[in-house]
Amino acid sequence: MPPNTTVQSGTRHSGAPAVLSGSVPAADVDAAASTAKETVTLATAHAAENAKSGAQVRAEARLTELRSERSEDYLAHMGLLGKRDEVAAKQAEWYEREERELAEAGRRK
Repeated sequence: MPPNTTVQSGTRHSGAPAVLSGSVPAADVDAAASTAKETVTLATAHAAENAKSGAQVRAEARLTELRSERSEDYLAHMGLLGKRDEVAAKQAEWYEREERELAEAGRRK
């Protein structure tokens, strides 16, 4: 096949030089398109996770830990049922403020 040759959609070529070796079933085309979409979705999520700073990763890990500390039963007894994320966020704010204050106090010595 000469350079700059346009290959007809749905055909398969092989060899060097390339020669027509058959047609591509519609199911294979659909599977390849689906795989490509899934790969783009995963790559986007992967890029977003890898773009996070160390501080963001640590903050997310702390929130996950804080969310798992309190059971639904405990939150219900405290009148906070359905507010797990809010409770964890407030706790995280408190921990971050305390860490900043301790770091500042250490610099003052």
